[in-house]
Amino acid sequence: MRYIYCVKGDYLVPCTSPTASDEYYIFEYTKDLQLILTRCKNEECKEIEPSYISLKFNLPEASKVEELLNRLSTFRSFLQKHNLKVYFMEDTSVLEAIINPKLYYYKYLALDKDFRDRAISQLEKWVSRFLLFVRVVEELGVIKFIAHLDSLDGRYTLWIKENFDEPSTIAVTEKEGEIKLWFGFKDCDLYIKNKEIEKCYKIEK
Repeated sequence: MRYIYCVKGDYLVPCTSPTASDEYYIFEYTKDLQLILTRCKNEECKEIEPSYISLKFNLPEASKVEELLNRLSTFRSFLQKHNLKVYFMEDTSVLEAIINPKLYYYKYLALDKDFRDRAISQLEKWVSRFLLFVRVVEELGVIKFIAHLDSLDGRYTLWIKENFDEPSTIAVTEKEGEIKLWFGFKDCDLYIKNKEIEKCYKIEK
């Protein structure tokens, strides 16, 4: 897949046939959806990293993605505070948004509308779930997480997969003691359980 965006003022706009006088960026994707970004100006082209771009996409979805990435920073701070990391067993686009939001912005907004819409839908769903998780766990008074330990770096990992029998994590809390938590389990956005309680949380649409 290959997409070309021309520079118009402070924005990137789709263009199919840039002229020699245009400044433009070529977004190319490998079979495993790795982004190769090339900047062209004055008929000279050079591969660059997305971190060197400050331009925005002139697309209707761009502001929504920026808002979602900004909201995701709350979850990112929570991960850092509790020395946690995230492991997605299926779709990894949201993991990219957590680790490198700027790369996510350029990588997924440059795609055609169908790909773009699917990626944004996933991001929106998981941002809402992660913020719900942060709110619920903090209300319960989390003391520590006790699963799942990565022996390589000593951090606990949230396992992310829809309808997965294994809990995403296990935490010790002040209000409910030890609890198990799942994402996207039993038709719940967040599901928690221990010997005394069983709660299903759903995000209001």
